Amino acid sequence: PSATRVGPLCDCTIQIPLYPRISRNYGSQFFSAMAARKRAGAGSSSVSKRSKQAADGAGGTARVAVLFAHGAGAGSSHPWMQSWAQRLRTLPFVERVKSFDYDYIRRGSKRPDHHNKLIQTHAMELANLRQEVGDETHVVLIGKSMGARMSCHIAHEHAVAAVVCLGYPLVGINGAVRDEVLLGMKTPLLLCQGTRDRMSPRARMENTVAKMSAPTTLHWVETGDHGLLATKARLKATESSQENIDHVTLGVIEKFLRSTLEI
Repeated sequence: PSATRVGPLCDCTIQIPLYPRISRNYGSQFFSAMAARKRAGAGSSSVSKRSKQAADGAGGTARVAVLFAHGAGAGSSHPWMQSWAQRLRTLPFVERVKSFDYDYIRRGSKRPDHHNKLIQTHAMELANLRQEVGDETHVVLIGKSMGARMSCHIAHEHAVAAVVCLGYPLVGINGAVRDEVLLGMKTPLLLCQGTRDRMSPRARMENTVAKMSAPTTLHWVETGDHGLLATKARLKATESSQENIDHVTLGVIEKFLRSTLEI
């Protein structure tokens, strides 16, 4: 996988090598290790006093809360959403990951609500999260597919620290290119996309990002689909696993947030 940052922050390509083969128990080992690291505050010594003060104004460890939005096809209880929520909680500076369901999921419907209703629900969940964590906590919007697109719309109207998209659906089912919200973004943005994703053709996405004014990082998962899942052939050829690839993506998210929030 590789990540490309464009815009005001920098103009570079970062090649992130895959990790070597890992054991079948990697998932549980990874989450246990990261949880222990978070409890122990590992890595905090590398954060300068100036960065800490810039992050929370009090010289303490920066606090980040994540509002995590699901895609159109399944709600927050889906295993994919649950796994990513758990990964995000292992980041040492994240104190809260709040997942939620749009109203149509709560009603048991499979058809997403109208755009304005989705925005209304998302904005309400953001307001609730802000009340829960307080003004000194940085709020980051993360979303999968439709939830990623709604997160970008919310960032147009509400001040948030950053937005992370896990599979932004640039091209709709009807072929319409949904780039307007991206082109109007001002909030720092990380786009994690699969090179095999038909809803985000690589050339079209890179062309869109090149025209954006917001500080934007574009991370590609090689052979990844709309859910960032790599092919079995890719995993075999690289002697890797899907958990390992997700771990690399998580590392990209951590690096993006540390740079954006100066932590």
